Amino acid sequence: MSDAASLIFHTGALGDFVLSWPLALALRQLRPACPIVYITHPSKGQLAARFLQTQATSIETGGWHSMHSDSPALHVAARDLVSRAQRIIVFGTAEEGGETMFLKNLQRFAPEATITPVVALPPAGFTSHATSFLHQQLGGEEQLAGAYEVELQKLATQGLPVPHAPSTRILIHPGAGSVKKCWPTEYFLELASRLRGEARPVEFILGEVELERFPGQLVEELSAAYPLHRPADYVQLAEELLNCQLLITNDNGPGHLAAILGIATLSLFGPTEAKVWRPIGPRAHTMHSSSLSSIAPSEVLEKVHQLI
Repeated sequence: MSDAASLIFHTGALGDFVLSWPLALALRQLRPACPIVYITHPSKGQLAARFLQTQATSIETGGWHSMHSDSPALHVAARDLVSRAQRIIVFGTAEEGGETMFLKNLQRFAPEATITPVVALPPAGFTSHATSFLHQQLGGEEQLAGAYEVELQKLATQGLPVPHAPSTRILIHPGAGSVKKCWPTEYFLELASRLRGEARPVEFILGEVELERFPGQLVEELSAAYPLHRPADYVQLAEELLNCQLLITNDNGPGHLAAILGIATLSLFGPTEAKVWRPIGPRAHTMHSSSLSSIAPSEVLEKVHQLI
């Protein structure tokens, strides 16, 4: 990372992180020789390095937390990275406001860099896709906004150019960051039973959140009845997804990741709007009801039959 780089600060969840990828690709389109460095959590940084060929540094080290104070104490390597940056994108929240201390300190360490703060979450009542909200925020930067639109369209119609292993596996991920976003677990189990009754290979995948939230007995029952995968990080999660025919899941990060990798994905939406948060990808499909429990397993099974 000796050359001037484009830096992207991102501390959000996996789904929001994946939705930042079109912007990273747009930065590369504008300056192909300029390294792109994500400053983020290690597992996400490794994921982007694997599929976007970006570089990464951990936001958990280097003194980055001090940038939120009026006495920043960046480590030497982190300070050098920022001082040489030609462009910096900072993903934040609307609540953080405009000129935060973090942004002021970035400007102090990188006075010649173009610093662009963006809000990841659209405001209440926003009716277009979340990527449209990000695009709007780039309105003052015509070249970047144009490149972003091009890369977004590529991902929506083609996905990332990643080899897929031929597979008939159907993966089910029954979790999400919020319990309110989860289709009833018993419905997932009924769906899995029906699919297995059709002689289809069904497997489950659980992340850290589900392993903490689900009762131990349920995890044991799943493990006894079906192959159960527990990826240790996001790269392992992606490798599992690349070896399946279809992912059935909720509105969650794995759904966004699978879709952008070009995997057939069926995401079940409830309290969040599918038209705002649907995954990006050529084979991404959704079902939406304001009451997730009103989506019957038989309806999902019928949709599955259409997709495989």
